[in-house]
Amino acid sequence: MSAARAPRGAAGIAATSALAAAAVAGLGATAWEPVVHHGPAGGHAHAAAGLAAAAWMAGWGLMVAATMLPVAAPLARRVRSPALLAAGFLTAWAALGVVVLAGVAALGAAEAPPALGGAALMAAGVFQLTPAKARALARCRDHSRPAASADPTGDAVRAGLAKGRASVACCGPLMAAMALGGVGGAVPMLAAGAVIATQAAAPWGTRLTRPLGAVLLVAAVLAR
Repeated sequence: MSAARAPRGAAGIAATSALAAAAVAGLGATAWEPVVHHGPAGGHAHAAAGLAAAAWMAGWGLMVAATMLPVAAPLARRVRSPALLAAGFLTAWAALGVVVLAGVAALGAAEAPPALGGAALMAAGVFQLTPAKARALARCRDHSRPAASADPTGDAVRAGLAKGRASVACCGPLMAAMALGGVGGAVPMLAAGAVIATQAAAPWGTRLTRPLGAVLLVAAVLAR
């Protein structure tokens, strides 16, 4: 891959994330925000269950593209097709989104208790302080590319999937907890995603692990 193509790939990922963030913020100012954030339980008068689920998945995809996709930017310099890298990365997050959407729909149908948001934040805060989080963060911060093969296209997709799985293991619990607990809206989700993405990508990101865990635990107590 040429030296000129690598920066363009990283810049493309940055531009995609910025556009997705703008789209999420825009949706947050519309009547569709409850559906995008709460899925079939969002209560939009004109949204059938299937349409509400599709809107929720679209919002989830935009949220991931806005906050998590930059984590894959360092790998864009090491693969031939950054677009396929991004596609693989987003596929891993889409798989988590399907699982979370099923949980959101089930909790909405069961009329989940108001304390669920606090419990979700508590679980995410506890996870931040565990060895499992430390291991997941180390894998997420590892930007080495999987072994190359004779198929550069497949290499890019596999690298994206691997990076996506590592990102899901590291950052997915908080994103899932906020979605399942119905915590906040578009802006709080963007803010939380940006913080945990910084934790996974910035050189000093590991320093955020325990403070973020403490903030989540305090928020959980206040939410009760």
